[in-house]
Amino acid sequence: MDNRRHQVSLGNFSLIDSQLSRMRQRFSDEMLRMDNEMDRLMSSGTERFFNNDSVLITNDGNQKAIKLTFDVSQYRPEEVSVETTDEKIIVRAKHEERSNNKNIFMEYHREMSLPAGTDPASINITISNDGVLVATVPCTGQLTSATTAAIGN
Repeated sequence: MDNRRHQVSLGNFSLIDSQLSRMRQRFSDEMLRMDNEMDRLMSSGTERFFNNDSVLITNDGNQKAIKLTFDVSQYRPEEVSVETTDEKIIVRAKHEERSNNKNIFMEYHREMSLPAGTDPASINITISNDGVLVATVPCTGQLTSATTAAIGN
């Protein structure tokens, strides 16, 4: 077996710089694609993508509860109100700003039916740091799939 020696010479180029340049270009192209996609999504309406309202049944071992979440992140806590009746929960929020050259008025209104077997009088309301209102409604009776299907608008 013949071993061959090859001469190593110094080239006048930087492999790292050329690789980094390609990576930067791919990154820029991908960021532009993402910006275009976000513009497209935002122009088609954001409510269907960013709606955080949801329903969840929890069980802490002793007590079942229905946990309802509402996205009120555009409102200060003092602008949000919650009411309950025997059958529903009503979440409202109002925000108003007036200045010399513009007026801003936003309003949020959401009603959800509460199924039989819940105790709206014992509801616990909190708002997270990121503006999600969480209403926890204890269950006094047995919840069935038909009962939970009654939760809605």
